[in-house]
Amino acid sequence: MAVVRKSGRGWQFLIRKKNYAPVYKTFISKAVATNWAQETELKIEQEIFQNLEEAGRTTLKEILLSYRDNVTTKKLGNNQETTKINKLMRQDIAKNNLARLSTLKISKFRDAWLGMSLHNV
Repeated sequence: MAVVRKSGRGWQFLIRKKNYAPVYKTFISKAVATNWAQETELKIEQEIFQNLEEAGRTTLKEILLSYRDNVTTKKLGNNQETTKINKLMRQDIAKNNLARLSTLKISKFRDAWLGMSLHNV
């Protein structure tokens, strides 16, 4: 069951379910908030809810940096992989947070990246 409380000029909803992290969200309209809470509770019960808050705060660049520093350093070909990761981190796509990455953005980037590679040969 969602807990609702007045928060400044809006309404804050908190949903707590067993085996799930608490989900908080604030809305201006109580009706919209109630609708969101009902839909979210239903998704949690059906086990299809995905909380994208962490993905919204994390950029692709941060993930690549962590991978480079924690995984690549232990590999045999780490120099080449580090160079490729560093080049990838300088691209505009790396500025996107993970929640905003889409298949379309990735495929456009891939096509542009392959186009750059073909011209550099």
